[in-house]
Amino acid sequence: MWPSAELLKRYPLPGETEGPSAIKHLVANIYHGDFKSLADLAKVKAKPAAVEEEQDGLLRIDKVGRVDSFGIVWEGDLEVPKDGNFTFLMDSDDGSGLYIDGKQVAVLDRIGGVGHAVKGSVKL
Repeated sequence: MWPSAELLKRYPLPGETEGPSAIKHLVANIYHGDFKSLADLAKVKAKPAAVEEEQDGLLRIDKVGRVDSFGIVWEGDLEVPKDGNFTFLMDSDDGSGLYIDGKQVAVLDRIGGVGHAVKGSVKL
């Protein structure tokens, strides 16, 4: 498992600028289980196995404590510099979804490795 700082060094985000993250108040809700789809994770009624605050606004999995059979729901606030249309590019090892204000922006609902990025746009 690579720490996010190492991944960002190897694969910098396009347009990444120095300074604080645009993601504020980020919390990771970690669930243990064998989830085959995003719908499986959405059905979970139990409390998270762990809740972690991400101080620097980076999404990371190093606090999960396992390499398989888990799901994470990150919640936070996204600060944008001005109103407009924004496009998000997302890729993940196994499934992921991006929702802003409850609206689906991008979904990658599959089991398998990275390399199948999806895009989604939203007006903020």
